[in-house]
Amino acid sequence: MSTETPDQITAVAEQEVAEAEQLLAALEDRVRGGDESVTAEQVEGARGLRRFAQLRREAAQWKAEAARKAEANAETARRRDAFLASVADCTPEAIQAAAKRAEEALFDLLQLADRRNLAIQAAVPQLAAHLCVDSDLAVSGSYEHGTVTVDGTVYAPIGGQSIVDRAMNGAATRHMYADQGRRTG
Repeated sequence: MSTETPDQITAVAEQEVAEAEQLLAALEDRVRGGDESVTAEQVEGARGLRRFAQLRREAAQWKAEAARKAEANAETARRRDAFLASVADCTPEAIQAAAKRAEEALFDLLQLADRRNLAIQAAVPQLAAHLCVDSDLAVSGSYEHGTVTVDGTVYAPIGGQSIVDRAMNGAATRHMYADQGRRTG
């Protein structure tokens, strides 16, 4: 296989055409100038050589175009293969599995929030009762706020949608910073 570039291939052919045209022009100038030593066969031979060089130039142009096409195909194949390698683990099945894990995690999050809220809701009347209010322990329930306080820590209900929104926003923010890191790093 030739290691010449497409431009080198055509440059050689162009040089051959130029040399053949110069030879023909020089012979024709000698005939016009009265040089009787130049024969018709020499002039016709130079014309034939010029035509042959032109045909070789056409062949070189086709060869150069084929080489350019091969280079473009090789580069396109390299880029295609790089792309396919970069998304090999990002199949629709892998994405669906990750989405299912996220759904399960959000479900678990909502279940935890509901269990907490139900526990707080159930404890408020018990801890707001007269018996607990008169106790020396730092435990109380508040009907007004729907909260339970134990040793100075206030347990308030958590809105399921707000906790999901915070989780989604947190994930989106982490993704944004990771994406920025990939783009700048």
